Amino acid sequence: MLKKVTTFLTIFIIISSILNTNVTATTVTYFVYDSSGVSHGSYSSMFKAIDNTSVYGYGSYVGKDGPSNVVFIRNNSTSTYYKYQFTAYYGSTTSYSEAQEWVNGYAYTHIIDGTGRLVLNSYSMLKGTPDSWSLEPNNGGYLYKFSNAFNGYRKLYAQINLANASLKPSTTDQNFNAYIYMSSQNSTVTADAGLYCGWANDGEWRLFSCISGNFVDYGVICDSTLVNGVYRPDANIQMTYSYTTGSITISIKNLSTNVTINRTIYNSSIGGNMSMISATSYVPDIISTQTPDYRNGGYLLNVEYQGCKIYDTYNTAYDFWFTSSAVNYTMVYNNDCCATVSAGSGSNYKQIVTIFYDRAYIK
Repeated sequence: MLKKVTTFLTIFIIISSILNTNVTATTVTYFVYDSSGVSHGSYSSMFKAIDNTSVYGYGSYVGKDGPSNVVFIRNNSTSTYYKYQFTAYYGSTTSYSEAQEWVNGYAYTHIIDGTGRLVLNSYSMLKGTPDSWSLEPNNGGYLYKFSNAFNGYRKLYAQINLANASLKPSTTDQNFNAYIYMSSQNSTVTADAGLYCGWANDGEWRLFSCISGNFVDYGVICDSTLVNGVYRPDANIQMTYSYTTGSITISIKNLSTNVTINRTIYNSSIGGNMSMISATSYVPDIISTQTPDYRNGGYLLNVEYQGCKIYDTYNTAYDFWFTSSAVNYTMVYNNDCCATVSAGSGSNYKQIVTIFYDRAYIK
């Protein structure tokens, strides 16, 4: 049954109510067939099955529970748009405006074109209107929180209660990397820095920076314990990010060891009134021709943000929550796989981000 978008409140209640995927599960198997109808394997993930049709080329297709219920045909056309809600199939169109209406009109939806590329996902705005470039259909589930760019903000701070989070790696051969970071951005440069846990890191959360595509790893901030295939981080951290003309500085304190690591990174394009960003994401490590597997069984659960602040040039602090006045927009992208909740009050108030790729099939 279609879940229609009505109001933001409706979307938020629906998303919040399914954080733990408390729905009636239906076992579904997806079969890959070549253009002659020969079967080439079965998958529990529709996205993975669609990705694997690339091996068999034009005319290959995916059938749900067999060849008669076709949910995707690889016709190599970027102008054929297959419509899904969750992973339930609702037909195709050759009209891009109709495809846009699909994701804008219904929550938890996706558009995949005839080449197998994800081209659109539904998303939720907690505040404001997004920039079109911030809609990244192949970058998984993520939360972006952008400041107003012309208010003279120069520094961000948050305590991130990583010890309450859980990271489960993908259970398929498509790997994902988790990021919790801050950034500043102008028309010339984007300067990211923070924590990441890569698929090959064995649960280590490491400090990184990435400016104009130059990714640098500065070493381990905290480790994790592996429990039944799930990594549980061993520390909460405090993250402070600031910029000035020509450089950014990232400071991360491990609250278990009380060790603080500071790094300053230089780039001549940094400066002026930049938009400041706080972000949480769990990103597929794929090449551009692949279909991201949003049912790979992994997740990044319960990333708690506490004490979120943004500072101006006079070091005056302002709240930096999802809907604070200092925020230009906050978006929950790909709301089939990403959600937020809030908890506590006063100094114990927290905003929590969860990204999940383990949802059961929903009709």
